Amino acid sequence: MSKKVWFSKTKIKPKSSPSSMGGCHSERRKIVFHNEGVNRDCDGTGQHVKNLAKYVVDKNIYYHFIYCPKCGQWAQTIPVDKAARSLKGGAVDSCGNSGNRCGKVAIQICFAGYGSKKLPNPKNWKNKAKFKKIADEWNVKPKKRNFEKVNRSKSKWNDKTIGWHSHSHAPNNDHHDIVGNQLDWKMFKKHVLEIE
Repeated sequence: MSKKVWFSKTKIKPKSSPSSMGGCHSERRKIVFHNEGVNRDCDGTGQHVKNLAKYVVDKNIYYHFIYCPKCGQWAQTIPVDKAARSLKGGAVDSCGNSGNRCGKVAIQICFAGYGSKKLPNPKNWKNKAKFKKIADEWNVKPKKRNFEKVNRSKSKWNDKTIGWHSHSHAPNNDHHDIVGNQLDWKMFKKHVLEIE
């Protein structure tokens, strides 16, 4: 298991041109939030983050990153230029790609220790600068929207101007992660991404 906090400073080049792939592998980039699905306390050492990372790798259902907002521990389980395996459901584009593979890059980040409970106020998150670094390096732009608990249409999921999603927004999704009452999106943009 890779425990690197950051994967690469180089930008990924698409393997095929958008026209040759029917537009499916164009400049679409996204970041998808998940929660662990279980409420557990932060132990202050980050061991719970490492335990979750080991579990998802063993089960082959990994995210790219796992993060705890209370202790600030990050773990990485797979390089960002490889597809994660945490979204389920059918094809989300005309090329038959799943949500894990659609577009040029789909970075999946899980909040460790959160199931149904609300995430703490983003202004109090520890070691949160990596979110902005990820967003800036991979050019994933947030759009004014909320995190309502609805599946998004395939066109909204694939819209390259909408770069931030929750697992609950994925088309053909089988369950909900990070719904509207769990993440204060306005505070996240202001205090984490530094966007007013």
